Amino acid sequence: MPPNLMRTVGAALLTVWFPSVHADSDFHMTVPPGRVKSPPHTVLLVHPEVVVKQLTTGNLEETAQDWSREASENAARLVRALVKKNGTFEVVDDSGLTPADKVSLQQYSALYVRLMASIEIARQSKNPAWKKRVRRFDYTVGPGITEVAVRTHADAALFVVGTDHVSSAGRDARTAGGILIGILTGVYMLPKAGTAFLSLGMVDLHSGDVLWVSSEYGGGGMNLRKEKSLNKVLTELFESYPWQPKSADKDDNK
Repeated sequence: MPPNLMRTVGAALLTVWFPSVHADSDFHMTVPPGRVKSPPHTVLLVHPEVVVKQLTTGNLEETAQDWSREASENAARLVRALVKKNGTFEVVDDSGLTPADKVSLQQYSALYVRLMASIEIARQSKNPAWKKRVRRFDYTVGPGITEVAVRTHADAALFVVGTDHVSSAGRDARTAGGILIGILTGVYMLPKAGTAFLSLGMVDLHSGDVLWVSSEYGGGGMNLRKEKSLNKVLTELFESYPWQPKSADKDDNK
């Protein structure tokens, strides 16, 4: 699948998957210790995919390309800064990869989004077997990408995916009008408010196993277009990372 089409598929899955998820459904899971020989020391940061959707007056969604690009670039920079500050692991980029390797990474990214959708469906299911599988946390995105691991000297890949919804000027005016009518009549009919979602996922490059997932869902208080808000969410997501450096090690690095 061409890279641009793969990116489109991933973005579409992001915006279709989570709108019904509630803010109390934040999700943080780690593969059981027995299935990990050693924590990842070098991690390939796959370019983040943060999609910002603008909700129009007619309740239609349009991708805001500039906002999406800016949010994705901010996410990449902030992740690097947080990892460096915490000494969590060493980050490498994809500059040494071939075009074919980069396509493989994009395919992995799309598979990761699909897997997250599958996990969320299982979490909200009434089927106990599905919920049990989530608790067991035995997931994979397929065979590893050994070539990428060799060229980057990375143990794992870190995926950053998310989406945010904002209102257009026309839709904001419609919302204000709905509030005014509600004050006069006592009946409020407002367009659905925008929501946001952000997920970090680490995948073993050799086996394809998902090692760690941390996802957060939010309403109006979570704005991925704003650097301060995005940094706050990323910081919270990294708090569940299972292989944090020891406190003593952090103190020595100060």
